[in-house]
Amino acid sequence: MQTIRAPLRYSEPSPFLETNAHDINISAPSSTFNNVGRHQYNITNHIHPSTGALAGSPSHVAPFNDAPVDQLSVHFTGRKNELALIAEAFQKRQGQNVPSRCVLFGNQGVGKSQLTYAWANATYLREENSYILWISATTVEKLYQGFSRLLRFIEHPDRSHHDENVRLEAARRWLEKVKTGNWLLVMDNVFPETLDFLRQSLPRQNGCGTILFTTRTERVALALASTAGERHTVIEVPLLDIKAGVELFYGHFESGTTDLSSAKVEAIVMAVGRLPLAISHAAGFMMESHSSLDDMLELYQSGQKINVSLFYEFSLQSC
Repeated sequence: MQTIRAPLRYSEPSPFLETNAHDINISAPSSTFNNVGRHQYNITNHIHPSTGALAGSPSHVAPFNDAPVDQLSVHFTGRKNELALIAEAFQKRQGQNVPSRCVLFGNQGVGKSQLTYAWANATYLREENSYILWISATTVEKLYQGFSRLLRFIEHPDRSHHDENVRLEAARRWLEKVKTGNWLLVMDNVFPETLDFLRQSLPRQNGCGTILFTTRTERVALALASTAGERHTVIEVPLLDIKAGVELFYGHFESGTTDLSSAKVEAIVMAVGRLPLAISHAAGFMMESHSSLDDMLELYQSGQKINVSLFYEFSLQSC
């Protein structure tokens, strides 16, 4: 399967994301497998008399959105095309009794997590997904914690079980059996160290489900996309183009409050490598320090740009 390289331009029309009144500015949002790994985990299937075959799968479960949508930046922009590609990836596998997968990969700071927030928020508001679970996949411990959190949301009988493997199996079985609504499972920032755990723990059936992954490398992305002899969609998240980067920078300032030269802003966007996180840091630092565009350019051209990001992050933490 060929990896999708998302174009740098973001102005292409999207037939998938412009038809519903609840899209909430989706074009500029406030933005298992069978291969055996080297590490094996002792994950045992448990079925308890107290839970029964369909425990935790009642006739009705209240909808929930576990994604940290409060972290969805009001300034995030330029990802309309990537959101359309995610929609296309999930739509083309409808009708199969397996969860559809889509994997996003790209450099740190390129905005992969923001894409998951935007996708989760939009599909929940459009009532396309009734149950959304968002899990950091950097460590096995965080994955266990995430699946245990699902059991608390659905008030599963095993939610307080002392054995974490029992809780893990209960969560997987619920995702495989539930028919009361569509679900979305987000695995954010998958590290190579967690691949084997995911191979054994992710739900293997239920066409009501979709799984969205993010990771930094194409190698891990291809491993995540491979399941049951098939290859699901892999999308590379590119750097922002210059126009989108400038719009992101401008978005941090109220109109008319400061004179922002487009050429100078473009130079700053290029200086920080067109990374959304770095562009936001630069704009935030400029406001915090009451610097001018000329001051900012001098900082970046003098090789002190790392201090800009560090200073801004410290300022946010001190608020």
